[in-house]
Amino acid sequence: MINYLSERHHYRADLNRSTFYDLAEQTHALLGGLSNRVDVAVVFVPDDGIYEDINFLLDVYCQASDQIRIERVDPNINLARARQLQEQHNLTDDNVVIFTCGDRTEVVRRSELVEATYDSQELTTHPTTVYFRGELMFSSAIKAVAEAVKPVIYVLQGHGEGDMESFDEFTGYSDIAQALRHDHLDVRPFVLGVSKSVPQDAAAVVLAGPAHKISQPELDILREYLEASGRMLLLLEPKRDAGLRPLLADWGIAIHDDVVMDLTRTLTGPELIVTEYGSHAITRVLKGISTMFYLPRSVEPRVDTEGGADPMDKPQAVILIATSQSGWAESDLNQKPALRNDPDEDRQGPVSIAVAVEKGSVAGIDVEIRPTRLVVIGDADFVSNRNLSGGNKDLFLNMVNWLVERDAFMGIAPKPFEMYRLMISRRQIRYLLGVLVGGIPAAVALLGVLVWSRRRA
Repeated sequence: MINYLSERHHYRADLNRSTFYDLAEQTHALLGGLSNRVDVAVVFVPDDGIYEDINFLLDVYCQASDQIRIERVDPNINLARARQLQEQHNLTDDNVVIFTCGDRTEVVRRSELVEATYDSQELTTHPTTVYFRGELMFSSAIKAVAEAVKPVIYVLQGHGEGDMESFDEFTGYSDIAQALRHDHLDVRPFVLGVSKSVPQDAAAVVLAGPAHKISQPELDILREYLEASGRMLLLLEPKRDAGLRPLLADWGIAIHDDVVMDLTRTLTGPELIVTEYGSHAITRVLKGISTMFYLPRSVEPRVDTEGGADPMDKPQAVILIATSQSGWAESDLNQKPALRNDPDEDRQGPVSIAVAVEKGSVAGIDVEIRPTRLVVIGDADFVSNRNLSGGNKDLFLNMVNWLVERDAFMGIAPKPFEMYRLMISRRQIRYLLGVLVGGIPAAVALLGVLVWSRRRA
C-alpha cells in the first residue's frame, strides 16, 4: 500500500544541513508562472564533479513545475544524440545544459556553473571557497527562453569607451557582453552624435570608461534622459576627465581626482579586493564573495544633496563598495617611487568607490512613478576580459538587473560546496576494521550458535 501511494503522490525534502538544493522564492515564482513547456537537455559526462549536483537541482525544478522536461545525454554512450544537439545549437564542446522553449534556446556551460574566491591576505592559487551557480544560471536561462521580449541595454560609444564586441584581453568587454546576453539582455552600441537622443526602447544606458570629454549637447541629452526616469551605469577610470562632474553633482554624487588604495585588501598593491559591501539589493547576495578592482577612483555621495522638501524629489544615494579603515584616497598620483598613505594630505578610509542612486521612490509607499536609477563605480577595468573573475561578473550583472528592475535574479546567491573530512588515526582504523570485519560477523555467528543450541535443547 505504501508503494502504491508513493508511486502516485511524490514528496521531496532536502535533509542536507546546508539546504544545498532548496530553491529561492524568486525561482519558485518564476516556475509557478510558466505557461509554456521548457525542454532541458543535460549533455554531461557522468564522472564530472558537478554532474550529480546538476541532476539533483534539475529534479527539484521538475518537482516545482510540470512544465520542465529533462533529457539526460551521456556523450560517451549516446554519441549520436550528443552530436545532434551540438549541431542543432552550434556547440563545440560537451558538458552543457541546453534550455529550449519554442524557437528560443539558451546554453549554460560548465564554466558558468562554478566560481571560486581567493583569500585576499594570502598570495595563493588555491581557492578559498568554490561556489555552485546552478540555480542562478538555470533560472536565468528559463526566464530567457520563456519570455519573448528582451530589455535593451545601450552602450555609449564615441568617447574612447570600452568596446563590448572587442576580444582584446585588456581593453575588450566581449565576455561581459556575452554574460549580459546570457542573462536575457540585448546589448547594442549607440553614438549620441548619430542618434541625437537616447533610443526610446532603452532599458538602461552604460558608459564604460569614457576617455575623452563628453560634449555639452551630449550631456544635455543624458541629463534629459535621467530626468525622464532614465537608468544609467557609469564606469569611470582615474586620470580621465569625461566632463561628468556637473551631471553627477545634480544626482548627489561626487567624484575625485585620486586613486583608492588599501594595503590590507591587496595581493600585489594595485588591486583592491573587496569582500564586504554596503546594504543594497545589488550587493545583498555577494556576502563572502570577493570582487577585485584595479586602481579605482573614489565615488562618494554628496553630503550637501538637496532635492527639495519631498523625499521623492531627493536622490537617495547608497554606498555599495568602500575600503576598510586602513584605506585611503591618494591625491598625488605622481608620487614616487610608490603611492603611500600621507594622513595630512590624503583622505582616510573608509573610502567609497561605488554608489547607487534612486530618485522618485519612497520606502514603504507604492507609487506608479518609475524612479530614476543611477549607478557609478570608479573602475572600468574590473569587467574587462582579463579581469572578469571572482564576483566581478555577478556584481556587474546585479547592477544592470537593478537598473532595469529585474530584481528577481539578484536574490539568488551562489551556494558554496562544503568539504567534509573524517580525521581518524591508524589505531582507530584498526579498531574499525576489527569491529566491522571481525566483530559484527562473529556476533552474528555467536547468535546463530545460541539459537541452534537452544533449539537442540
